[in-house]
Amino acid sequence: MNPADSLQFLEHYGVLIVPALVVAEQIGVPLPAVPALLGVGALAAHGRISIPLVLAAIAVVALAADFVWYELGRRRGAGVLATLCRLSLEPDSCLRRA
Repeated sequence: MNPADSLQFLEHYGVLIVPALVVAEQIGVPLPAVPALLGVGALAAHGRISIPLVLAAIAVVALAADFVWYELGRRRGAGVLATLCRLSLEPDSCLRRA
């Protein structure tokens, strides 16, 4: 897939792809959201994608993901924190910093 095909794909599905990448990044999945954001910015500069629509979609899914993390912390804070610390690269210092 060449860069022109990538931009065309992003032009058609950017409103779905970019918010999904942002949520995946918030969860901790190492996916490249920044290149997709740059691509959407380039498309928006040429009028090929609606930046307000993409920004609204990103805001909605990011706030929804933040709300889920908030509720998990409020309802099951210690258990969620312990699980996240076990998955951490430095599990010993994780709880001390938290």
